[in-house]
Amino acid sequence: MRLARRILPFAACVVIVVAGLAVPQIRQKIPQKPQKPGEEKPAVEGVYAPQEVASAEKLTDAVGFPVRDIASLKEKATDRSYVTYGDGLAEITYRWDSQSICFRQSQGQEDNSGDYTHYAEEKLIVVGKYSVTFKGQEKGSYMLATWSDGTYSFSVSATQALKKAEFLGLIEEIEKNI
Repeated sequence: MRLARRILPFAACVVIVVAGLAVPQIRQKIPQKPQKPGEEKPAVEGVYAPQEVASAEKLTDAVGFPVRDIASLKEKATDRSYVTYGDGLAEITYRWDSQSICFRQSQGQEDNSGDYTHYAEEKLIVVGKYSVTFKGQEKGSYMLATWSDGTYSFSVSATQALKKAEFLGLIEEIEKNI
């Protein structure tokens, strides 16, 4: 009995080591379906893999709902990008000088901004027929605005704070396009 207690753990270790060595060799012997040229599997980055497209029209096609440029920002921007994340989130980023403004639209009513910063100033303001949450570090200057029309969620974020009036103008322009 004492001998069995000493040998049993050693035997278990040997079995584990042998099984570990055998599994890769067994996998190599399993026949693989040959791939034809051009059938290579695409690299997948995940469900939220970003896909850049050329315009708001192409973004509309990619996400399956209407997405429109913010005309005043499109004119001002020296660079624009149109991105979908594969989960029904459309994003248009407008860049010029040191400013970058990101407009997001998605189906549903959740905050789609992706901005989880704690801001010192948070204010709910009615703009047209929507209740918009404004967030920023100083009173009267904001970095983020979020709202929903019941069908879609919207957000506008800026790298440099915007005055309340500037944000209101952008939101009113977006409302006219909806």
